[in-house]
Amino acid sequence: MKITRKSAYTGEVRTQEIDVTPEQLLALEAGLGLIQDIMPNLTSDEREFIMTGIIPAEWDELFPEDCPACGGEGVRTEWGETVTCPACEGSGYNPQRD
Repeated sequence: MKITRKSAYTGEVRTQEIDVTPEQLLALEAGLGLIQDIMPNLTSDEREFIMTGIIPAEWDELFPEDCPACGGEGVRTEWGETVTCPACEGSGYNPQRD
């Protein structure tokens, strides 16, 4: 199924062919579960595209694997609370908020 999303990072609109059914998309949009439970056959990159429109190259730009603070995850845990990585924060993308 063709899925079109606007990147939460760049604003670019892209379309990808992803192996999902209309019923799965409706279930996700209705909040009937987590994307990984509703669409277990998808890769993490496909799930990210559906949720945020972000593609792997953008993710790598946002959260470089060599980030000393978070290792590319974009968030880290401080005192049991997940917070936005301060080293990556300058990108403007906050996975907690966006």
